[in-house]
Amino acid sequence: MWTWRHLDRVIYGAVLVLLVAAPLMRGFRFVHDDVVLLMPDLNETWLSAMSAGHFDQNVGPWSRIGLFHPGPMWFYWCAPFVALADGEPAGLFLAALALVSVCSALIVEEVR
Repeated sequence: MWTWRHLDRVIYGAVLVLLVAAPLMRGFRFVHDDVVLLMPDLNETWLSAMSAGHFDQNVGPWSRIGLFHPGPMWFYWCAPFVALADGEPAGLFLAALALVSVCSALIVEEVR
């Protein structure tokens, strides 16, 4: 039964849904539009994410000082989103927005 003492939970739930759903909805709309991505090293990131989809990626993104940081985890995170976007580079944008959504939800949960 609804009471006013549950209002804080309702507001918390609404904020959490908004923080998670808004970036993801923007990402899905971006994937379905024909948009040109202007990102540095787009093709390298895209190909590495596709390689991670086959579990063949062993190193992280290149670095001008010779490091491979943060390792291939970013590519493995992007791989399902690139596959969801039918192999298009727009899946990288969707992966970034999904990461923003997850981090936003974790921050809100931690603050609560």
